[in-house]
Amino acid sequence: MVGLIIVFIVDPEIDARKAIVGEETNLVDEWRCYDNIPPDKIVGIAIPFGYLDEYLKENYEEDEKDRQLLRESLLLLRKLAYQLNIPIYDSGRKNFTDEIDERMQKTKSK
Repeated sequence: MVGLIIVFIVDPEIDARKAIVGEETNLVDEWRCYDNIPPDKIVGIAIPFGYLDEYLKENYEEDEKDRQLLRESLLLLRKLAYQLNIPIYDSGRKNFTDEIDERMQKTKSK
C-alpha cells in the first residue's frame, strides 16, 4: 500500500500559509502552520475512502494483516471523530476542500 494521507482540517482562524507546490509539497491545496494547534480547532478529517476501499478489496494474502489493521484503525477513527463531533470527509472527491469551506462559512454565519 502506498502511503496514506489523512488531512486534518483546521479552523480558518489558524494562522497558516499555503505550501509551495513542487518545492514543499506535491499536494495542490496544502497549508502549513508552525504553531501548536489546539484540538478544538480541528474541524474535520479527510480520508481518501475510494482508494482505501480498493485496497481493502485486494486479495493478496501477504497484505491481510495490514488490511485488518486498516479496518480496525478506520473504525476507531470513526468512533473517536463521532465522540468529538468532528466530521470525516472523502478527500478523494474532486474539490472536497471547496465543499468544506462552503459548509464552514454557512456554520459560522448562523
